[in-house]
Amino acid sequence: MNKFLIFTVLMCLSIPLLAQSDQSECVAAFEEKEYRTAFDCLNEYLEKQPDDVVALYYRARIWQVIEFYEEAIELEDDDVRMYMERGRLYREKLNEPVLAEQDLRSVLDLDIGYRESCNERQFALFFLGDVQKAVQWQNAILNYFPTNWNYYNAARIYSLSGRKQEALAFLRMALEKGFSNISRMENDGNLETVRELQGFVELVNK
Repeated sequence: MNKFLIFTVLMCLSIPLLAQSDQSECVAAFEEKEYRTAFDCLNEYLEKQPDDVVALYYRARIWQVIEFYEEAIELEDDDVRMYMERGRLYREKLNEPVLAEQDLRSVLDLDIGYRESCNERQFALFFLGDVQKAVQWQNAILNYFPTNWNYYNAARIYSLSGRKQEALAFLRMALEKGFSNISRMENDGNLETVRELQGFVELVNK
């Protein structure tokens, strides 16, 4: 399990550190695609911590229910991840392009600087159709913060853009810098264009 990913999400969403130990088991189950286990774990956890935005976020991601995202946004209305995920749900599952665009533009309004983690602006730009700016923004993030997670995000952006070999190169760099969540790589929809390439298979099986 990629502990860096769990820590990053928790820090992004400003959850008290004391909550992390209980919550991490739920997140781990989600990342392993054990969704029933994750959902039961989150429900039990939310009985003790009903205002935990991270737990609400993962519950929403499991069930893909707009109301669950709205509940989390009511608690923390400046969280870019919530708007990004809800926007993609509107766009990809519910055929609500106007609502999707509203959420993606909310990401642009909120995510205005380069950060070490929790960058979502490049994905909002991509899904709004500005591929060139999305790639430029991701490259700028890497210039400031060349972390394994940002190399992974670069792979995702380049994969979405159809630049497969560059995406593989960024994945390789992410792994060399310590990214270890192979399960995420194998199931990440943003990497769909590169997953069947021999180079991807070789990276996963290293």
